[in-house]
Amino acid sequence: MRFKLFEPFIVALIVLPGQLLTSASAEGLHTVERTFHSFAAGDQTCTCLAIDGGIVPLIAPPKGDFSVRGGHGAAIVWPGDDTIAHIRSSTPAEAALADLMGTPKAADAWKRYVASTLSQGDYKIDVHDFQPDVLDVNHWRIGVVTMDYSIGGRKSSSLLLIWRCKDGSTLTVTMNSDPGNFKAHYNELMGLIGASMIMAP
Repeated sequence: MRFKLFEPFIVALIVLPGQLLTSASAEGLHTVERTFHSFAAGDQTCTCLAIDGGIVPLIAPPKGDFSVRGGHGAAIVWPGDDTIAHIRSSTPAEAALADLMGTPKAADAWKRYVASTLSQGDYKIDVHDFQPDVLDVNHWRIGVVTMDYSIGGRKSSSLLLIWRCKDGSTLTVTMNSDPGNFKAHYNELMGLIGASMIMAP
């Protein structure tokens, strides 16, 4: 299973309505609810990440198969197969991965980290091609690893996304899914995050 990592971001650029960041106070990662108006969809209430002194809307499509839940971080939930993607503050080890973006050490460091997050046991890991310094939008940097693995004969696919904010803080997005559903969920998640990243003044 190989696909272009950042292709959904391009789609987001095409379909995104023009919305700007609204002033907010951000101390650590948390979410707020805001209502936005667009000519195409009218008023829409959505969950927003409070980062970089503003809010970044996570606008799920009106007819989408997933929903966004807020709190301390955010969860994107696909109820049809119980897949959940989490957006949260990064651990120190994850923040260190962001510092390696664009360096020769990045690929090996990311692979070792992703492997270390798996439970001990008999597993096979396949890290896809990736370019952790490929996306730089509005002073935010983002890197992605996708991988396939199996534990106890059960196959899974996984996403690790590191998002470095303008103020130096770092967010992590994780998702694990059945391989059969992973690509569709990946495209939806990346489109959602890509749209959010370009909502900046």
